[in-house]
Amino acid sequence: HKGHCRVEQSYKSHSSEKSRKSLLVGVVRLHEIFGEISFLSTSHCAAASVIANEENVCLSVISREHVKELLMESREFSGRFYRYVCQVMSDRLCSTLGTI
Repeated sequence: HKGHCRVEQSYKSHSSEKSRKSLLVGVVRLHEIFGEISFLSTSHCAAASVIANEENVCLSVISREHVKELLMESREFSGRFYRYVCQVMSDRLCSTLGTI
């Protein structure tokens, strides 16, 4: 993909029951992945929204079904995939918290 996106989480405002606000929780840059939490979750719920910061953002989409097929076909791919996803999640957690 090309360009940058912001990652926002929606939450209920204390001032109003119906009002929702968004909190910036991260940025997705060139060659980074997102959606790994939704992929791993059994509920398939998105943990956050990814929103383009620029007009001409380009990205590649890989369907959940295609990834699952690849994981079933190759143990080697499966191991590398899950190791990579763990590293991405660990890096994001460290940058969010500052340190672990």
